Amino acid sequence: MGSGRGRSPGGEGKAFAIGNSVSDAEILHRTAHPIASEPDAQLARPADSEGWTIATRHDLLDTVDRTPLTAAARRQPEDPVRGGSDPDRRTG
Repeated sequence: MGSGRGRSPGGEGKAFAIGNSVSDAEILHRTAHPIASEPDAQLARPADSEGWTIATRHDLLDTVDRTPLTAAARRQPEDPVRGGSDPDRRTG
């Protein structure tokens, strides 16, 4: 599919997906940060050729924590009402 991987407009850098079988390939192709978790043989081929992150059950949470999306979310200020970061919060 090439370097754009069929991403939807505005999706660059804003989402990750996790999959483990070839039936997950379409959504993995369309996300900015695809993670193949213990992929089956059919998913391992596109994961390798596209350079997707490959994780195991032992390092999946650490792998997700290292994605640019979750790193950015950790830098968001705490929302005292909702008890967490608010990615939709507008400043200005």
